[in-house]
Amino acid sequence: MLNMNNAKNPKVETNIRHEKNVLELFSDKTPATVNNFTADIQSDDYNNSINNRVAKDFIIQGGAQDANLLKKMQRNSVLRGVSPVFKNRRDTAAAAQKLSDNNSAASNFFFNLVDNPQLDFQFNISPLNQGHAVFDQIVDGIEVIDIIRKAAMANKRGFSTLATAPVMIRSVPRAGK
Repeated sequence: MLNMNNAKNPKVETNIRHEKNVLELFSDKTPATVNNFTADIQSDDYNNSINNRVAKDFIIQGGAQDANLLKKMQRNSVLRGVSPVFKNRRDTAAAAQKLSDNNSAASNFFFNLVDNPQLDFQFNISPLNQGHAVFDQIVDGIEVIDIIRKAAMANKRGFSTLATAPVMIRSVPRAGK
């Protein structure tokens, strides 16, 4: 755990299936990514979206498709908000982006199920690998992602790592509301 606990950082609660976890958003270190995420929350864009990718020893990704696997409307992409301080470690979430475009992060995000150093900022090694912007950490309810990672998978409509029982993001309200 990063232990970045900053009382000024907002917390949100993800209601996935019927389970909840609490995320601390690193608004003090990754403001552009957090602002984009909270704008999606405030406009209810994550409500009833699906986690379309459950890679058991890698990540759980979602936020861009609805329950019918149709792509949801996306906000404009944000400029890459990667901070070399934050690593893609278990218990963190990061903005998903196209490999070919470091500034393509929109509403799609993923939870790291394991430490994923290959997703970190590595410009010194490769100018092509700008990393994925870690913008929060799970501060309560880590067991939720462990439950999801054990789900049975199926290949459905082009999604090869889709849980057979849909893993719905029911809502993402501010914590304590």
